[in-house]
Order: sequence, then C-alpha cells, then structure tokens
Amino acid sequence: MDSFLNFLNQPFATILSISLLILILSPLFRITIIISILFYGLGISGFAARLSVIAVSLSLAFYTMQDNLVESFNSANFSQTSTSSDSINRFLESWKGHIQDKVSEEQKVKVQEIVLKNKPTAAPGLNDWKIIAPSYVISELKSALSSGFRILLPFIIIDLIVAYLFTALSIQSLGAAALAFPLKLLAFISVDGISLISTKILSSLI
Repeated sequence: MDSFLNFLNQPFATILSISLLILILSPLFRITIIISILFYGLGISGFAARLSVIAVSLSLAFYTMQDNLVESFNSANFSQTSTSSDSINRFLESWKGHIQDKVSEEQKVKVQEIVLKNKPTAAPGLNDWKIIAPSYVISELKSALSSGFRILLPFIIIDLIVAYLFTALSIQSLGAAALAFPLKLLAFISVDGISLISTKILSSLI
C-alpha cells in the first residue's frame, strides 16, 4: 500500500505511463471487447451502454488482476528515496512476468519474425518487451474476438428468425429490430447470461 501511495506522488509522466501499461497489457483489453460485443448483440447502444461497458469491464478486470497489481507495486517499491526509473523498471519486469506466460511461443515467434523482417540487424529475444507486448495484445484480441463471436451467434440467429417472419408475414408497420430486441433480452435473462459470461471470463483469466 505504501508503494502505491508513493506511486501517486510520482511525476505525472510516470503515473501516465504505468497506467497506460496496466490498461493495455492487462485482461481489461479482452474483457472490454467481449462486453462491447455482448451489448452490440443485444442491440444496446448509446452513452449509457458505453458507460456500462467501461464499468463492468473495469470491475471484472480489477478482480482478476488485483493480486498482480499488488505484487508488481510491491516489487517496484516506489518510495521517496528511490528513483522513478528504477521503480518503473522493477514494475515492468514484474508485470512482464505476469503476462508472458499467457502468450504462446508460436505467437512470439511470429512477432519476432516480423520484427526481423523490418529490422534485420535487430534480434530481440522472445522474452523482450518488443516481442512480449505486441504478442500479448494480439493474443488477447484473438481470444476476445473468438469469445465475442460465440456470444454474438445466438443473437444473430434471433435477428434472422425475426426478420424472416416479418418478411414472410409482410409486416411493415413494425420494424423487425423492435421485436428482436425484447426477444434477445428475454432469452439472455432466461439463461442468466450475465452470470454465465462473467463466470466464463473470470475462469479463463484467473
């Protein structure tokens, strides 16, 4: 706790850089995409929806990475006496240890090959930040899109069924989306979808 409080007293550039690292290279990236796709599938949009996505994503992400945050801040040992650069380096090393095991060797090799094609003289190792950071983001994006598609598929089926019925019955006074939305919402509530998705997300990250 002392290290975190001392972190808040660091220069703004230090706080910003660490905060961006946590936001991008953390489960928050994957969770935000999944919840956004869920809301899109349900047909919920607008400012309230975006605010809800952020709130839910932050809550789930904090729950999954709170232990990592505590460990990394303790390792960084931000204090009034230590220099910011030393503390940042310790934080980076600790945080890298938490995310590099979640990236497959195959993905790291692919990113390494891309780096070597663009800069043949540079030869970063598989555990270098230049490899770990993009590999982690790509892996999280793949996982988020895969999970998002499975979530979106039932909603697409409901939309297609409703659209087909409206076309077959030649109903034009009421839009298909107006009926599809309550049906999707009812189906989602009936199967306790939010608990299923939250449990799946948490179990895959913890």
